Amino acid sequence: MNIKELINSLDDDNRLNESLELIEDIIIDTPDELIIKLQNLINHPEKIANTNRFASLLSDWDSEEFINPLIQKITGAVPGKTSWLNEAAARQKKQK
Repeated sequence: MNIKELINSLDDDNRLNESLELIEDIIIDTPDELIIKLQNLINHPEKIANTNRFASLLSDWDSEEFINPLIQKITGAVPGKTSWLNEAAARQKKQK
């Protein structure tokens, strides 16, 4: 389900409660499995099409569980030799 489908489901009496539960699960009762999956993705940024957007998601989430994996991944990166770091820098240049 994408965000547009989720928004539209709030108008559907048959899907309303299920959609509200999903939103609540993500925002309020974030499952540990979701946090673990996101932490795993931090360790594999090459799988992520838009690392800047992923970084924004983690930043907005404001969860301490992401700090150590991020620090480890960033400090292990080599500018000019780390593909996901190069891609993030290139996107930032294009946005300016």
